[in-house]
Amino acid sequence: MNNYPKGSEWNKWDLHIHTPASILSNEYDGDWDTYVTKLFKTAIQENIIAIGVTDYYFIDGYKKIKNDYLSNDIKLKELFTEDEILKIKNIFVFPNIEFRINKLIIGKEKEATHLRRDNSVNSMG
Repeated sequence: MNNYPKGSEWNKWDLHIHTPASILSNEYDGDWDTYVTKLFKTAIQENIIAIGVTDYYFIDGYKKIKNDYLSNDIKLKELFTEDEILKIKNIFVFPNIEFRINKLIIGKEKEATHLRRDNSVNSMG
């Protein structure tokens, strides 16, 4: 089956979407249901077919979306209509890691430290 009978087609992708797991970019304060609802309703409205789920140094946010939402039909039914779920299942979601050269996220404690110009790490304490 040829999904693109005309040849190449333009599609919208959003390759840089931070999650509540992002220490430096978290406006949702850990409210994953609100975040996921807004993420996918906006993607559907804007006809986005691929989303790069971005976090700093880890893919924890991607894993949570994949495991707790996209692989959980009960949770999806709590948040979305059947039509929305069908559209969501057709969106390609993949992990995206952001590295900052002026910030370093250390371990699961998610403490941030700044790097000096000489690339050495300032003391944490």
